[in-house]
Amino acid sequence: MDIFFFIGMIGTFLVLVLSVPDIFVHPATYMQLESAIMVIGGTITLFIVSSSASELKGVLSSFRALLGKHKFPSNSEIVDKLVELSILSQKEGRLALEDAGKGFGDGFLNNGLLMIVNKLHPDFIRVVLENELQETDARHTKNTEGMNFMGTIAPLTGMFGTIVGILQVLQNMTDPKTVGPSMALALLTTLYGVFISGFMMSPMAKKLEKRNDVELMGKTIMIEGIIMIAKGEIPIKVETYLKGFLSNNAKKEKKQESGKE
Repeated sequence: MDIFFFIGMIGTFLVLVLSVPDIFVHPATYMQLESAIMVIGGTITLFIVSSSASELKGVLSSFRALLGKHKFPSNSEIVDKLVELSILSQKEGRLALEDAGKGFGDGFLNNGLLMIVNKLHPDFIRVVLENELQETDARHTKNTEGMNFMGTIAPLTGMFGTIVGILQVLQNMTDPKTVGPSMALALLTTLYGVFISGFMMSPMAKKLEKRNDVELMGKTIMIEGIIMIAKGEIPIKVETYLKGFLSNNAKKEKKQESGKE
């Protein structure tokens, strides 16, 4: 599991304990089946109505991905790998790159290396990889939009439940026994809607967006490195150019590593 996702879940639990201490003493006060069905069921069904089968599958995959650790290599690891591949290409020739990218990332690097092995023109390689990058961005953006949509819909379904609950209260003011359940429906649906939106959907969508940014930057570095290798650039030139994509902290770490060596 992603350590930050786990820390966030623990933090949310602590917030509930400290801000609503009786939620664990009297949990029934905050639980109502009708409210949960209205908010959760309404959010899911409205998302299904607004989405295609592929979009639904993509969001479900994103939920599973967020629970696991992000396995995409860091920018520093990508630069090191590309420099290593540049040295390999210079020493043993392009054919040595055929299996050199397997197991690194999601196959994007290996795809570019295979095009180098097949002696495709660097300009063509760039177009193919940039098209793939755009497709990845579009797919991730759809998944993020799906989560944001559910985050937007959840409070609205909660508000709908609140209105229904208030109407029930107004229609049965003479019967005190119905006032409590009706007010619970009115208030808990809003509570559930806000919780799903603010504590779940919005943070997860933001995390997914950040992961997409990390992956896009990493693959952009891969593209530039692959093109330089395809052109036969010397390793020192490849390394110097690609280091420009690294953050200042990453550059300092590399300098420290070089100093130790």
